[in-house]
Amino acid sequence: MNRRLATAAVVFAAVTTSSFGLSPRAFADDSNPIPVAEPVVPSQNSADAAAEGAVTKTSADPTVRLADFKAKGILAIAKRQATIAELTAKISSQGKDCGSNAAMVSEMAASGASLNTVGASLAATTDVKVAKDLYRSIFLNHRIYLLIAPKAGKVIRCDVQLHRNDALAVEGAKLQTSIDEAKAKGVDTSAAQAIKDAAMAHLAGINPTVALPGIMGLVPDKGDKVIQASNSVALRGADAALDGTFGAQKSVNAEFAAARKALGAAAAITRDSKKAAAAETRTTRKK
Repeated sequence: MNRRLATAAVVFAAVTTSSFGLSPRAFADDSNPIPVAEPVVPSQNSADAAAEGAVTKTSADPTVRLADFKAKGILAIAKRQATIAELTAKISSQGKDCGSNAAMVSEMAASGASLNTVGASLAATTDVKVAKDLYRSIFLNHRIYLLIAPKAGKVIRCDVQLHRNDALAVEGAKLQTSIDEAKAKGVDTSAAQAIKDAAMAHLAGINPTVALPGIMGLVPDKGDKVIQASNSVALRGADAALDGTFGAQKSVNAEFAAARKALGAAAAITRDSKKAAAAETRTTRKK
């Protein structure tokens, strides 16, 4: 038993923050004015989420079972604490806030503190049944992968989308400057202006924050299947809302690209017209 616990303690000390692949993935069309990408964040459909709450009986020997629950519990808590630390750092580093950052960080801190309490109780107990209940509580009472991490992931997505709204607004202003400069040179900018104005109107209607209120009050189900199902529905709804925002931002981006293309085409027509006029003037002079 001592050897099992010693091994578990070494592994516990070696556990580091696992990567959630939080780097952005880009669209295939990189010709758009603003690089539009979504962070890859934890999902309620992950393998870790699906495995929460499973307890397998590994031995009939109470001493071995007690050691197993303690060793596995140490590892499970360490993994969840690493996840909490990573997501807390990610949220804290966001340049924008949909209004839920502080609440999410506070919720994760409370979960981490509760897990530490479970870990201390698990290490101290000599009762197999108590150890089993404590071990199960790591999953059922906290739901780090089934609920907490996915909630944090949606907070991160929302913050990123707010930042992208700002970037698109800046791009719209740059585009307007280009249109104004071309117009001053005699270019027919009406088509580009119409597309740009439509894009800005669409951008004004994009609000990712509406995705979060329905999930921020969700609490771990503690094994209640009805609450678990309800939580899953709410999380999927938030994802769908954020997916919609993402698609709308991608459309605005494409509209900006179309406006620049229209502006370029109009400028080319103006250049060609000026060249033709100049050539005609030269021909007339020769005559």
